[in-house]
Amino acid sequence: MVSIEILKKVPFFSVLKDREILAVIPMFKEKKFARNSVIFTQEEEGNTFFFIIDGRVKVVILSRGGREVILAILGKHDFFGEMSLIDDMPRSATLIALEDTSIIFLKREDFLAKLIKYPEMALRLMQEMSKRIRRADERINSLSALNVYGRVAGVILEIVKASGKTIPEGFLIEKRPTHNDIAGMAGTTRETVSRIMKDLRSRGFLKMDGRGMIVYHAQFDFNNE
Repeated sequence: MVSIEILKKVPFFSVLKDREILAVIPMFKEKKFARNSVIFTQEEEGNTFFFIIDGRVKVVILSRGGREVILAILGKHDFFGEMSLIDDMPRSATLIALEDTSIIFLKREDFLAKLIKYPEMALRLMQEMSKRIRRADERINSLSALNVYGRVAGVILEIVKASGKTIPEGFLIEKRPTHNDIAGMAGTTRETVSRIMKDLRSRGFLKMDGRGMIVYHAQFDFNNE
């Protein structure tokens, strides 16, 4: 169910007054995707913005060798497809539901109609796009500058920053990513991730907690192979 409270969690709608958001709400539709469903594919026509009501998705591309590279894992109240609201280019990545996921979506032509009336949304949208470009640059620098241990540790810290909850012991990731997911984000293999995760647990940095994971420290030894 789309509401004012939900849309205020989207940065470029949060600048609007409640009455203005009410005018935007009817443009949104809701859709559910089962676990492992493909929401859209790379190079597909892009004309829709998505906001996650519940669930998790992964943003992936295929490397030249055919290996899946995970650019991001997004969860509740994250959004994607914002570039398609401005340009008319194909999708730059594939989106796959990691679990049963509920989203709301907005078509480009509907958004542009409102943008003419509420130009302040354009500034916020550009700010959000700039943030994502900066994060992508950081990921590229990480993959090129850090060894594999540092890349895996960096991925865990990214997940902590994105979805970790503060607890007395440190941070709790309620739905920990699989080793395959971490490998895809760090540009390595599942076997390497398993070895590094075992080492991080033995050194007291991590603890598995049911389906979650507790991160005790925010600093890892990036130079340990």
